[in-house]
Amino acid sequence: MIFSKWVFQASGGMWYTVGLMDKSDPTTKMLFPNIILSEEPLKPLTRWGMARMTYLKEHKPFVAAQFGTVGLHRHCAEIEEQAEERKRNMMDAIRKDPKNRVTERDKAADPMGWVGLMNNYQHCVHEVIYSEIIYA
Repeated sequence: MIFSKWVFQASGGMWYTVGLMDKSDPTTKMLFPNIILSEEPLKPLTRWGMARMTYLKEHKPFVAAQFGTVGLHRHCAEIEEQAEERKRNMMDAIRKDPKNRVTERDKAADPMGWVGLMNNYQHCVHEVIYSEIIYA
């Protein structure tokens, strides 16, 4: 096979190598995708990263295709880190606010009520993360 040049295929968003299948016949050109594996292993995605990947693939397939497989995974890993940081900050702010009744005294007085309240706050935080980070 003879490689002649690199060609960018805009519809697929990938780089291809033009090659000849037969040296004697120049009309047997073929495009071979240039797939380069990354040196570093990719960390597995959890809740937020998978949600972002699903959203991009289902609702914004052109954006997902522009990232490519490895780029999309890295983007989703960054979104995952942002979401986890945002969740930590928001839950800390809720715990520190005296109006929210999430102190240890409230936990000891009514444990099940405290758990229900914390679940409600966590659900509210998740809704904010989904609307501002995942679906943005």
